[in-house]
Amino acid sequence: MERTELVEHLIALLLGVMPEYRQEAAGVAEEPAARRYLLRCLMNVWDPRFPLPEEYFSLEAKLLTAETEEKRPVDAASLAEAEPGIALWQGDITRLAADAIVVGAGAGLSTAAGFTYSGARFERYFHDFGQRFGIRDIYSGGFYPYPDRATFWGWWCRHIWVNRYAPLPSGLYARLLQLLEGREHAGHHQVPVLAHDGREQKRLLRLHQPRTAARARRHRRPRAIVCVRRRCGHLNGK
Repeated sequence: MERTELVEHLIALLLGVMPEYRQEAAGVAEEPAARRYLLRCLMNVWDPRFPLPEEYFSLEAKLLTAETEEKRPVDAASLAEAEPGIALWQGDITRLAADAIVVGAGAGLSTAAGFTYSGARFERYFHDFGQRFGIRDIYSGGFYPYPDRATFWGWWCRHIWVNRYAPLPSGLYARLLQLLEGREHAGHHQVPVLAHDGREQKRLLRLHQPRTAARARRHRRPRAIVCVRRRCGHLNGK
């Protein structure tokens, strides 16, 4: 499939789950740069609650990989330092030749992935607590003065299962891991996909260390570390 055909096919798949953008998309020029920009915009507004066909993600990966291979890499060690040992750079992280990537996205990205503490997700898992005690969100339910220990632990057993072991609400974090494939990386302790995958536990950065994990380890000083903090929850490798 040619590059232009690939871009158009991805646009069509995205518009298939977001028909509200079809009228605006129809007004975009036919030039390749304009169509690629339209694709990027649609990637950024896609809501994971509306699943895309599996074909989309393989084609997206094919496009992004081809584009990455055409880019000139940036050596992170060559960047001007804002402070000793710290350099600031804004751009496509896939261009950087660095030793590691730190994923700093936390609660905002979790919300975009469907890990909400109120609304439909609360009603799905905690509607009975809401009806009985007037609780309206998962967070405040953790502080509610329950009448007995059985009810208290009933809440917390479900809370732990829902937020740590239940199936992921969307594929957003799986896409994040795809972007990090083959690169050394570490994530904030709130990134649920890492908590769900036992193989990734060693990559969690815990600002509030659990009592069982209060150990310091020595590592060699890396040549460069890229810190990524995304407030937007829709990742497309840009």
